[in-house]
Amino acid sequence: KKKKTTARTIRLANMVAKRATYYIPVLYWLPRYSLEDLKGDLLAALALSFLIIPQGLSYASMAQLPARFGLYTAFVPLLMYSIMGSSRQLSIGPEAVVALMVGAAVADEDTEEDKISTALVLGFMVGLMCLLMGVCRLGFFDGVFSRSLLEGVLETRICKQAHPLTHPHTNAHNTTHTYTH
Repeated sequence: KKKKTTARTIRLANMVAKRATYYIPVLYWLPRYSLEDLKGDLLAALALSFLIIPQGLSYASMAQLPARFGLYTAFVPLLMYSIMGSSRQLSIGPEAVVALMVGAAVADEDTEEDKISTALVLGFMVGLMCLLMGVCRLGFFDGVFSRSLLEGVLETRICKQAHPLTHPHTNAHNTTHTYTH
């Protein structure tokens, strides 16, 4: 009976390891990574830095947030995608549409701290929604609808949900508030 339990445990561990490489691709490619790949990746990172740093700073200004958040949006997604992503030829980083929508969502905030907290809640909710959509295998929407349409619908819906969370003192039934200029 102990042999059956051990064999079952080994099969389960193998299945979990196989599925883990699907959901966390770095577990698959990192053991196969070579120094030759590192040279090209460092050169690409240097070139990308010259583009993405000014872009991130300007998008932070569009989102009405401090410049350091533009740097966060420039590099944190790249680091996360290097762990969780599966495509080697994908552009990840801040976008003008997203910056404008975040700016519209935080425009009515009085203090910088309120703007930051609203943007953080918004970002967390968008990330959670994207994770949920990925788990539910709804990625085919990306091929059917345009990216701008999907971002607009997703972020508008989340902006409407985030407002009561960041403004508990306001009337939750007030639906006249809009997030566009």
